[in-house]
Amino acid sequence: MLEAIELLGKTVGGGDLIAGIIEDLKNIPKDPEEGFYLVKLDFREEEPGKLRLRFDFEEIPKNKEQRYEFLTRWRHVGNASGHNPQKFLTTNQLHYLTGQVIPNLLQELSSQGEEGSELARKLKIIREKAFSCLEGGEVVLDLGRLGIAGEEKAEKEESKQGKKKAKEQAKQVADVLVKLVEQKLGIKKRQVGLWTLLFNGEPLVQAEPYDRVILRYRLAGFEGEDLVAGTCLVCGKEKEKVSAQAFKRLKFFKPYITDKVGFASGVSESGFIRNFLICEECFRSFLVVENYLPQHLNFRVGTLSFLLLPTFILFSDSPAWRQEFSRLMNKLTRKTQAFTDLSALIKGEEELERTLEELFEEEGIEDQALLNFLFYQKTQSEFRILGLIKDVAPSRLSRLFRRSNALAQEGRRLLGGEVKDWWIDLTRLYYLLPLRGRDRAEHKKLLYLYQGLLRGEPIEYSFLVKEFLELAHLYLTGRFEGTNQRKPNSGQEERALATQLLHAGFFLKLLREEGILKGVKDLPSFEPDQELMVNQEMREYLKSINYSEPQAALFLLGYLLNEVGKGQYSSGHQSKPVLDKINYQGMNWSRVLSLANQLFEKLRQYDRLRGQNEILYAEMKRLLDRYRQDKWPLGPEENVFYILSGYAYGTRATVLKKEKEVGE
Repeated sequence: MLEAIELLGKTVGGGDLIAGIIEDLKNIPKDPEEGFYLVKLDFREEEPGKLRLRFDFEEIPKNKEQRYEFLTRWRHVGNASGHNPQKFLTTNQLHYLTGQVIPNLLQELSSQGEEGSELARKLKIIREKAFSCLEGGEVVLDLGRLGIAGEEKAEKEESKQGKKKAKEQAKQVADVLVKLVEQKLGIKKRQVGLWTLLFNGEPLVQAEPYDRVILRYRLAGFEGEDLVAGTCLVCGKEKEKVSAQAFKRLKFFKPYITDKVGFASGVSESGFIRNFLICEECFRSFLVVENYLPQHLNFRVGTLSFLLLPTFILFSDSPAWRQEFSRLMNKLTRKTQAFTDLSALIKGEEELERTLEELFEEEGIEDQALLNFLFYQKTQSEFRILGLIKDVAPSRLSRLFRRSNALAQEGRRLLGGEVKDWWIDLTRLYYLLPLRGRDRAEHKKLLYLYQGLLRGEPIEYSFLVKEFLELAHLYLTGRFEGTNQRKPNSGQEERALATQLLHAGFFLKLLREEGILKGVKDLPSFEPDQELMVNQEMREYLKSINYSEPQAALFLLGYLLNEVGKGQYSSGHQSKPVLDKINYQGMNWSRVLSLANQLFEKLRQYDRLRGQNEILYAEMKRLLDRYRQDKWPLGPEENVFYILSGYAYGTRATVLKKEKEVGE
C-alpha cells in the first residue's frame, strides 16, 4: 500500500508540489444552469491615505480539467487544518479573510525574513488602512474605514460588541460583505465557491513569495530540531533527515497513530522516533496523493467508503508514462465504479449494453496494474482503516462482469424485469447482508464477502445462509432502524423481501460457478426436466439455479406457503399468519415434515388445493418422503432458506401476473 501511494504521488505530482496539492471544490451546484463563482475583494488606493473595496467575480468552470487550471491559478489549497492558524488568501470561508488571515500571513512572512517582499508590503497597507484593532489585540476588517455604505451601523456594532471575540466580529463583517456582493454583483451566497483578495486589481496569491508560504506550511515537519537521521517508513531507505512531525500536516490520509504512547516501539514516547518517520521526498508524494485520492479514487458502497490504490507493474517518471498513466487510471476507475454500483452509471438497457461493450473492449490493456481496495471511515481528523483487499487483478473484475452479466440476463428471462434488476455488484451485496449501522465490527462481514469475491477466495456457505435468514427476518419484522437496510415503501415490503432472497439465490449460484463457495454438501444430481411435474417456468428456474432434490422439495414447500398466504390475505388477514410457522433461527427435519403436513390442511382451508397447487403438493411430498428412511442432508438453517426461496419465487410470480393483468 505504501509503495502504491509513493508511486501515485510521483506520477500525479509531476514535480510541481503546488499543482499537486490544489483542492477541488465540493459544493458545486448540481443545476448546470446555475453559476458558481470566485468573488474578488479588491482593495484599491483610489484616494490618498485611504482604501476602497471593489467587488469583482469570475465564474468557476464546471469542466473538471478547466476547473483544475482555474483553481491552480488562484492557488486554492484549502484551509489550514485543525487549530493551525489560517493564512491562505483563497478560501471558501470569508470570515478568515476578514479576520485572521492577513495578520497571520504577515507574521509568517516575518518569520521567513520576507518583511520587505511585495506580498508583505501590500498586506501591510491593507492592514493599516482597512483593519481595526480590537481590545484583545486582534485585527478585523473595518468596513467603515473603507467608506462602504452602512459603515455607521458597523461602527455601532463594534462599539456595542467590542468585547466579543475577533472571530465573531469577523463573521459579522463577512455577513455584511455577502449582502453587498448580492446587491452589487447579483450573486447569491450559495453561488460563491471561493473568496480571494486583490490589491489595486492584482491578485495577492500571485505576489512573491506566496507559493513559498504554502510550501512551508505543508512541509513544516521538515524544519526545526525534531529532524533526525533514520529509516523512512515509506521507502525504507536510510536518510539523514526524517521527520515524525510531518504527518500532522496531512488532512485526509492519516492512517498512522502518532500521539498514543501505547503504540510506540518499546512503549515509550521516543518510540515514535523509531517507527513513524518519513523523508521529505516520500512526504511530498503523500501530500499529493492525499489530495488526489478523495477527488479521483474514492468510491462509496452504502455508508462505506473505499480508496482504489493501483500498483503498476511497470513504472517510469517520463512524460510519456504520465500520459499513459492518465489513460489507464480512467479505465481502472471506470471499471471499478461500474462494479461498485452499475445502476448509478446507466439509465436503460441500451446504455447498459453500450457500457458493457466498452468495458469488455478494454480487457487486457489495464492488466499492467494490481488493485488495492482500502476501506476506511473518516471522522473529522481521524482516518480509520477498516480493511485492505490487496493485489486484485483488473482481469478479475472483467471476469466477474461477464459472470454477473450472464446471471442478470438469465434473471430477466426467468423472473422478468430489467437486466440491471438482477445484476450482482458491490452495492447489491452491501444490501444482502443485514449490518447494524453503529457497530463497526459489522463491516468485517461485508469485507469478508468482498475479499472472497475480488480475490477468488473461499466464502463460507453456512455464513451466507445465516445472514440471508437474518435479512429475511429483518424484513418480516420491519425493524430497519439502526441497520444498513432501506425501508421499503409501504405496501412493497413483501416484494422487496422476495427480490432480496432471489438476489441471494443468484449470488450463491455465482459463487458456485466461480468455485469459491466453501462448505456445500455434495448432493446427488437432480434433473427437474425428468423428475418433476411442474410448469415450464418453474422447471427452468430450478434447473438454472441448480437445486438438488431436497432443495427443490423445500422450494415447492415455500411456494405453497405463498399460496396459503395469498389465501389468507384474500380472506381478510392484514398479514400472512402462515409465515409465523417458520422459525428463522432454523428448522430441523421433523419441523419441516410437520410444516408440510400442516400445509395440506391450510391449502384446503383457504381453497388453494386445486389445479397446479395440488400437483405441486404431491410432488413436494413425494420428494420429502424419499428421505423418511434416509438421513435428511440439509441443516436447519438451510431448510428455512430454501423454503423462503420458494416463497420468494411465488411472490415474484404473483407480482408479474398482476403487472401483466394491469398491462392488458
